[in-house]
Amino acid sequence: MTGPAGANSPARQERVLDWVNAALAEACEEHPHLRAGLEKALTGARRAAKEEGWPPLWLPLRVGTALDLAPQRLEPLGAACVLYFAAADIVDDAQDGHLDPAQWTDWRLAVSAGLTLLFLAQQLALAASPPTEMARVASAFGRSGVQMSLGQCLDLSQHVPLQQMGSEEQFLSCVRLKTGASLALYASLPALCAGARAETVDALSAWGEAVGAALQLSSDVADLLSPTGRDRAAGRATLPIQRAWSRLSAADRVHLEAAWQGRPEAPSLDFLLQRTGALAYVRARIGALKLEAKEAIATPGFPVSLAEDLMQWVDRAGTNQTRAL
Repeated sequence: MTGPAGANSPARQERVLDWVNAALAEACEEHPHLRAGLEKALTGARRAAKEEGWPPLWLPLRVGTALDLAPQRLEPLGAACVLYFAAADIVDDAQDGHLDPAQWTDWRLAVSAGLTLLFLAQQLALAASPPTEMARVASAFGRSGVQMSLGQCLDLSQHVPLQQMGSEEQFLSCVRLKTGASLALYASLPALCAGARAETVDALSAWGEAVGAALQLSSDVADLLSPTGRDRAAGRATLPIQRAWSRLSAADRVHLEAAWQGRPEAPSLDFLLQRTGALAYVRARIGALKLEAKEAIATPGFPVSLAEDLMQWVDRAGTNQTRAL
């Protein structure tokens, strides 16, 4: 289900990407040689923008259309969300050591490009906002940026030996701050620009935070069970590993550590996760987060058709393991 006709049509998506191109051209008008780095940082976002239901594009377009936001405001807002995602994505890859060495010879250049895209995203969003709503939009960008940065700090703290892992609640705080903050911004930004009631904006923000956390946990489970998962390669322990570790005796923990590290003599990691109930536990937490999201938008005055579309999108995104950040 895609909502009102044209809300997320290919033609509208292309117009959003045209706004991205225009923003880059204007920013680099006096320094055209710097544009190549920004384009490299946008590679992943441009590719993801072609996927159906991609959060940074689907959410602002669907919410904005439901709230009758004019195209001349909605489409640049969508572009701002694309830039925001690209900024966070490239910085995340740089810090996690996931940069393509064929593309980036120096991780510092990637971080610099990401920061440029972040500021460009805010500039574009403010330019698309009515003067009466600019303060609220600026505040939302600032709050989201702080939350994502704090979440990234917590995320980096997970790159430790299993014996030094933080608590499950710390990890859940991480995904709420990091992925949750980004989806909250994608969903609430068009409502702010449309001058929506504070209750509607707050509902969309709360929905996005819960959904972002749920999708991140779903993505973490898929990554953990994949033979090519990046989290294990990077030494990043996620919630299923934390849960399994807490349920095992000291004698059995060595087997979990060996399985997590992929040692050939180790028992199956999937077996250990099933035996400890870790997968069932994480899936139950995902279900609870989805229920929290549904309740957040079950408020008087919230558009019923929009609420239905948002929850249907959650089910599709969770099934497809859509990458949120």
